[in-house]
Amino acid sequence: MDTPIKIALVRCDKISETCPAADCFDSFNNKWGGFERYQGQSIIMVGSMTCGGCPGRRVSWLLKELMEKKGLQVVHFSTCVGGFDGKYNHQRCIHMKNMAGYAHDLGLEVVGME
Repeated sequence: MDTPIKIALVRCDKISETCPAADCFDSFNNKWGGFERYQGQSIIMVGSMTCGGCPGRRVSWLLKELMEKKGLQVVHFSTCVGGFDGKYNHQRCIHMKNMAGYAHDLGLEVVGME
């Protein structure tokens, strides 16, 4: 079995008050939606977090901690941050580019900016 790709999920803090991320985890567990790219590969969720509220105040240090402690490789921004996915029609977070920039600066792959 191949070494699993280590993934973290970033969700909108405001929307998390009314959303338990069930569809995000279904998507991860069944490798559909944003996780379809991993068909035939081993993946593991090493962290799931909210942004901490505008402007994504805790994303950078939590991602850095996950890299150091868990070997995080890829960050997935949920549709509540990234915008429309065919099922949900959320407006893209105005802080998305900055949060993705933090992840890129750490050398992480970013998914959800499409």
